[in-house]
Amino acid sequence: MLLRKILISTAAVFFILFNTALCEEYSEYKDKKVSIGLKLGTNSNYNADSDYKDFWQPNVNWTRFWPREASYEYKLNEKIGIELALGYSTLDGDSHSILSAGDSSKTDLANIFFSPSAKIYFPLKNGFSIYGGLGPDLIDSMGDILYDDAQSYRKKSKVSKWGYGAHGMIGAEYYFFKNPGAHNFYDWPVSLELQYKYTWAVVSKLDKKLINDINTELGTSHSPNDINVGGHLITLGVKWHLF
Repeated sequence: MLLRKILISTAAVFFILFNTALCEEYSEYKDKKVSIGLKLGTNSNYNADSDYKDFWQPNVNWTRFWPREASYEYKLNEKIGIELALGYSTLDGDSHSILSAGDSSKTDLANIFFSPSAKIYFPLKNGFSIYGGLGPDLIDSMGDILYDDAQSYRKKSKVSKWGYGAHGMIGAEYYFFKNPGAHNFYDWPVSLELQYKYTWAVVSKLDKKLINDINTELGTSHSPNDINVGGHLITLGVKWHLF
């Protein structure tokens, strides 16, 4: 329900920006190729299937709030750009009655991701544009996984493992401060960017150490599990166009 509301709201904003852009004149003032940006947003991947989710059975939505992302972009021309993004997000969830009645588990992860993208822009009018893009992802997941059988066994495993994936995106950009140099600021035009991105990203056998310990201690034969740390990401950001 939350994800549906977010997607509907995002679609409404894109519609408003698109119609506003068509009604105003386009001025060709952008000649800067290099920009840097900062983004904040919300990400939900509670529908993402993975062995990890099936095994540990989290009973809450796996939701990452306020992921942060910094980006560097080089535009080859007005319509094609290459973006390098470095981001940080968290992922946590609790579960109960996993292997036996009364036991529990808690996952607490931090994800650092590197996401290069090829982007194609469609300029509209008066500093508006829409774009689409895609690219690969490299993710470092680190944190703790705790298992408690509610009797005599309690184990916390520290994890740090690399994963990989791919993403696709759509977005809208609006230059709201086009000529800061005329106002005695640095000549770095500033734009707002609204972006939706879907990422498929897997970290293989994240819980291997903990599963091996459980098997040894409890005499079980469970297999380690892959985890999907991707999902639906919606961000709002600011970009400074340097030169």
